[in-house]
Amino acid sequence: MPPSQPIGDLPPFPDDLVLEPAPVRGWLAHDVEEELPGLELLHWTAEGTEWRRRAPSSTRDWMARLSTRVDGPTVLNAHREDAPAAHRELLRRIGRDPNEDRAPQEAAYHDRIKHGGFPVRGTPKDILLLVLLETGVPIWALDADRITGDLGIRRSLLGELEAGEPQPRSRGPVGRMLGRPDPAAAAAERPPRRPEPVVVDAEGVVAELCREPREPFCATRRTTRTTFFCARVPGLPDLRVEEAIWMCRSLVAREDAA
Repeated sequence: MPPSQPIGDLPPFPDDLVLEPAPVRGWLAHDVEEELPGLELLHWTAEGTEWRRRAPSSTRDWMARLSTRVDGPTVLNAHREDAPAAHRELLRRIGRDPNEDRAPQEAAYHDRIKHGGFPVRGTPKDILLLVLLETGVPIWALDADRITGDLGIRRSLLGELEAGEPQPRSRGPVGRMLGRPDPAAAAAERPPRRPEPVVVDAEGVVAELCREPREPFCATRRTTRTTFFCARVPGLPDLRVEEAIWMCRSLVAREDAA
């Protein structure tokens, strides 16, 4: 259940919340609906966004408090919380190992332990990280002007997943002389990835589930129209997703008013 107390320096989550305007439901391919009943794609667009290189001091202070709150035992027990547990189950069902490819909130917790704190990278990334840490629901930001048509979820086609991965460099002359393995050749010999549900627009893959959007679509400081999206994952309470959307919108509105 969403907390009745204020989140950070935001007002308390309203008990009678009605999201206005309501987020748009993206389309789902029939085979994805049958395989993952209850999965939904929600998205909305904010006009006139101006993202900052440096997050405001209130955001940095909030992130510092969260860095203190998330310790070793929190990370070890994160998989038992409802949001990571629901995302872990989704990852298993689409063919990924959640112990290797972690649920978004778990991944953020592990990054905090690795780096000694949560990174402050400017907006909108800091806003989305705060939402993830407080609610467990990952929301992603896209440059709306780079999207063609409606967003939806379908199964990936052969080669689509590999097309979005960074290509490893071939070994240089010294590597060949020393007989070192060639990363590019190893990547070429790797079997194609198993098709899985992906977020797409009219032209192709925009993002894989539970992962950052592909680079051409990510919102940047030059983005003036930002489309936010999240997946309502089976097993995650609807109210938790609504809380995340409300929190994201509240932080974006505060950013625009600053």
